[in-house]
Amino acid sequence: MMLIDVIAKADSQRFFFAMVGEVYWQSFAGDEQRLRSFYAQPPENVVTHDSYMAEERDYNSLVSACDVIYAVYSDFNSSSNSLTKAAGLQRPILAAKDSLMGERVVAHRIGLATASNDADEILAALEQLATTKADDFDFRGFANRHSLDELKSVLAQGVKFWTAGS
Repeated sequence: MMLIDVIAKADSQRFFFAMVGEVYWQSFAGDEQRLRSFYAQPPENVVTHDSYMAEERDYNSLVSACDVIYAVYSDFNSSSNSLTKAAGLQRPILAAKDSLMGERVVAHRIGLATASNDADEILAALEQLATTKADDFDFRGFANRHSLDELKSVLAQGVKFWTAGS
């Protein structure tokens, strides 16, 4: 729901939003009707797609077309494949600073983290990310540290350690 508040404050001539993915309407409780109304008549700078993308390549094309990936999830202290998408497709990502994703985004320099409950702060961070040069991010470093080769190396060390202790 915070994203809807951000959209309302954003300059519709500068920002275009794509809200894509399955919507679990019942999880929005008291805000469900507001969200349904928004989806029924989104502003002209918003496209909605209330289901998952059928093909991974279509999703990748959508993410590639974005200037910023919005991942400011409240009460979500896990990680997401969005970090890998951001790094691999070299798109900055905005995440909640009180979350594991926010910590990783900042630590690996692939975007910014912001409060999840402040539309003005979120919009300011979106503006900052939209005007930051791609070279200022460390997408390649994140991708290298989370690559298949790195996973193989860590697993090989773990197996070596485990077998040495047996």
